[in-house]
Amino acid sequence: MSALNLAGLGLSYVGIFLVIALASALLKSGRIRPSASRKIVHISVAHWWLLMMATMDGLWISLIGPVSFVILNALSLRLRLFKAMEDPEPNKNYGTVYFPVSLLVLVLACYAGLMPLWVGGIGILIMGWGDGLAALIGERFGRANARIFGSVKSAIGAAAMLGASFAVTLAMGMAFDPAAGLGAHLIRAAATAVFATLVELLTPFGVDNLSVPILSAFFYRYVAMGLGAPVFLLAAGANALFALAGWRVGGVDAGGAITGMAVGTGILAGAGLPAFVLLGAFFFSSITLGRLGKGRRDEAALVVQKGGRRDPFQVLANGGAAFAGAIAYALSRHPAALVACGVALAEATADTWASELGVLSPLRPRSILTGKLLPAGASGGVSWLGTLASLAGAALIALIFGLGYVGILGYADAYRAALWVLAGGFIGAIVDSLLGASIQAQYRCALSGRLTERPATQGVRNALQRGFAWVGNDAVNFLSSASVALGAAFLWKALA
Repeated sequence: MSALNLAGLGLSYVGIFLVIALASALLKSGRIRPSASRKIVHISVAHWWLLMMATMDGLWISLIGPVSFVILNALSLRLRLFKAMEDPEPNKNYGTVYFPVSLLVLVLACYAGLMPLWVGGIGILIMGWGDGLAALIGERFGRANARIFGSVKSAIGAAAMLGASFAVTLAMGMAFDPAAGLGAHLIRAAATAVFATLVELLTPFGVDNLSVPILSAFFYRYVAMGLGAPVFLLAAGANALFALAGWRVGGVDAGGAITGMAVGTGILAGAGLPAFVLLGAFFFSSITLGRLGKGRRDEAALVVQKGGRRDPFQVLANGGAAFAGAIAYALSRHPAALVACGVALAEATADTWASELGVLSPLRPRSILTGKLLPAGASGGVSWLGTLASLAGAALIALIFGLGYVGILGYADAYRAALWVLAGGFIGAIVDSLLGASIQAQYRCALSGRLTERPATQGVRNALQRGFAWVGNDAVNFLSSASVALGAAFLWKALA
C-alpha cells in the first residue's frame, strides 16, 4: 500500500468526520433543520469518489471506505450516533446505509471493467448534488405537487434535480472525455439528467440512494455514451406532452402522469413508434369510454376499489408488462419481446374496455366462476356487452400492431403476430376476470351491506368476504397482463 493510498484513506475518514461535526454544530445551534444537516452530509460524502480517483489505485484500498461507511452508518442508524445525518424517524429511512452501498457497487462495477471510474463518479455526484438539492430546495420553496408510490414530490424539487444532474454530468464528461466534443456532452448530459430525475421521482423514499447513482452510471455508460441519448430525449419529450395531455383531460393524477411518462418513454425508446401508438390507443380510448353512461358508472363506483384519475399504481399495473417487453426488445431485438409488448397492451385495452362498457349493460353481470348475479362493476363479473367490448379492444390493438410492425417483421410474421396479440389480449381479459373472481379481495360494506372492493368506507373498515386482502385490482391487472405477455413470448420463441 503506497503512501498516496494511505493518505487518501486517512483523508476519507478525516473529511467525513469533519463534515459530520460541522453539520452537528450547525444543527445544535439551531441554524439549520435536521433535513438540511442530512443533506449537507449527503452532498459532501459524494465527493469521496473524486478523492478515491485521485489517491487510490486498486480495488481493495478503494473498497475499505465504502465497506466501513456501510457498517458505521448502520450502527449510527440503530444507535443514533450521528444525529446530523439521521432521519428523526430512522426506521422509515435507510438512505444513509444505501448510499455507501451504492459506492461499494459502483467501485466493484468500475474495477470489473463495466465502466470507467469517472462514469461511476457521475452516478455518485448526481446522487449527491441532484438528490441533495432537490430535497433542500423542494422542502424550502416547493409545494406537494404529486404523490408517487408513497413519496411526496414537488415540481421545483424535480427541477433542482434535473439542473444539478445536468451540470454534474456535463462537467464530468468535459473533464474526463474532452475528445467527445461539447455537442455530444450536452446531449449526454441532458439525457442522463432526465433519466436520473425520473428514477428519483419514481423510487420510494430512501431507496433512491441505491437506484439513482447505480442506474444513472449504467445509463450514461451504455445509453448516453452510445447512440441512445438522442432517441431517449425524443421519447421523453414526446411522452412528457402525452402525459401532460392525459393529466389535463383528467385521465391521470400528477403522480400517474409522471409514471406514465416514464413507462411511455421506455415503450417508445425500446419498441419504436408503433408501440407508442398502441399505448396512445389504449390510454385515450379508455378515457373516452370512461365518460359514457354516468348514472350507471356512479353505481359501479360504489363497488370498484379506485375510480376517476389513474394513479401511479394503476399506470404501472396496466403498462408495466408492456414496458418490460419493450426494454427486452431493445436489448435482444427478438420478435418474441415485441409480441409480449403487444399482448400486454392488448390485454390492458381489452380489460379496460370490458370494464368501461360492461357497466353499461342492461343486464347484471354474472360471476365467471359461479354464474351468480353480481353488482355492476364487480371484479370477476362478465356480461355479453363486456365480453364483446374486450374482444373489440384486443382487435384494435392487434390491427395497429400488425400494420405498425410490417416493416420490421415482414407481412407473414406481422399478420401472425397480430393474431397472437388479438388472442393474447382477449385471453388475458378472461384471466383477469378469473383472478378477480377468485383471489382478489372482496369486502362487505359496513354501511350499506353491498359487496365492494374497498377495504374501508368513510373510514369504517369493511369485512373481507373472499380472496386475499393483499390482492387488489392493481395486482390482478398486473398479474393477468404479465402472465399472458410472458406466455405469448415463450410460445412464439418455442414455435418460431
